[in-house]
Amino acid sequence: MSNGHTYYTTGIMQAKSEFYKGIEFIRITALPTDQKETFLASLNPDKVIKILKDDVVLSDCILYSDYLNWFNAYHPVPQIANRDQPAAAVMDFLLSKN
Repeated sequence: MSNGHTYYTTGIMQAKSEFYKGIEFIRITALPTDQKETFLASLNPDKVIKILKDDVVLSDCILYSDYLNWFNAYHPVPQIANRDQPAAAVMDFLLSKN
């Protein structure tokens, strides 16, 4: 079962999580190829968990929280424009006209 959410960060899509018996996880084999390669290269083997689902052992799972920690480290969210950037100066100008 999926949480039904799709997340986007810097053009890279985060994987959808699955839930089973209260555990939110992703399967490494379900990751997009580019993420899978990068993830496997940086994977801490202690993070891999096995889940018994419908008499089948899923041995390529990680907690979704661990995936998000990895994703955010490798795909940081761009910073919102600060007051020193030109867009802020334009907004200040427009607002001062009112």
